Amino acid sequence: MEIKISKSNFLKAGLMAEKITGKNLNLPILSSFLISTQKGKIKITATNLEIGFEISVPAKIIQEGRVAVPAKIINSIIFNLKDDVLILRKENSNLKIITDNSVAILKTNSLDDFPILPKFKKENSFQVKLSHFLGGLKSVFFAASSFYLKPEIASIYFYNKGNQFIFTATDSFRLAEKNILNNNSDILFALLFPIKSVQELIYILNETEDKEQLIEICFNKNEFFIFNDVFCFFNRLTEGNFVDYKQIIPNTSLGEIIIDNEKCVNILKTAAIFSNRLNEIILEIYPDRQIVEFKTSNPELGEYYSKSDILKTGFKDFKGDVIKKSFNLKYLLEGIGQIISPRIIFKINEEGKPIVIQGENDLSFIYLVMPMKL
Repeated sequence: MEIKISKSNFLKAGLMAEKITGKNLNLPILSSFLISTQKGKIKITATNLEIGFEISVPAKIIQEGRVAVPAKIINSIIFNLKDDVLILRKENSNLKIITDNSVAILKTNSLDDFPILPKFKKENSFQVKLSHFLGGLKSVFFAASSFYLKPEIASIYFYNKGNQFIFTATDSFRLAEKNILNNNSDILFALLFPIKSVQELIYILNETEDKEQLIEICFNKNEFFIFNDVFCFFNRLTEGNFVDYKQIIPNTSLGEIIIDNEKCVNILKTAAIFSNRLNEIILEIYPDRQIVEFKTSNPELGEYYSKSDILKTGFKDFKGDVIKKSFNLKYLLEGIGQIISPRIIFKINEEGKPIVIQGENDLSFIYLVMPMKL
């Protein structure tokens, strides 16, 4: 095998593929990726036995062939090269990386040891704009559980209803839902994407230049397959059923307040400096005085207090002076960080029920956070 390729083209694809490689002492080949030639391009393939990934890169093919090389090592070599044009040439059991000013010789791995990606049985498929799919995943993935004892909530629940794609995630203490208009699917589906693969997929989609292109999502009972003209991504679906989360979302509330988004985020970021090991922040809402106070403390660092004007209130039956709630500060920040509206709605509920947070001008995103005990 011999190819001529630009450093930037190889490195961008190589770093994506490296994210998918595995670390397994019993199967060291998983830390490598496979480079193969294909009709004026090279194809880089990586797998950790759970996720499969392939990406095509433009190159000048001088001689066809295949080679398996340690992913991290070849990426590190190429990253540190100053020349932008590379020659990759396989000679016996070595791969030469040649530029005008240097030659690196890297030992290759046996092609027979590299896993063969399983054949995907396509049963259903639909298309979605890459930017819409990526936006949906990024809006909710942080709320998924990081504990795999309950794999159904260590996943993103992705389904469609009417003309909308709906992305949902929860860890039982909070819940995020994002709705995106959809005109490209005439089949009903409900898929559970494992959070591990979602994190890798977000990275890959972020690095894809043309965010307005369509990607195709294929699935069967056990697996899903996402691809376009440049890459393909393969993984198993999570088995089981997602929680019936609609019954968790309160239909009514004690009332609501609207505050400035930017000011709220700045207050929370500063409060985070003083947060204790529980990440606790106390909100004291004074509907009549039109202010909300934020308080946090840390025995080792000190205390922090700030307030924000309430731009609008809506309480009907509340007769007290103050509503006092305690929340996980990190949870509030992560959810509010997904809201682009200049003003945020906080829907306040009775003791023990979640607060509901949305953007004033964008109701496509809804975020619930359970209160902590005061």
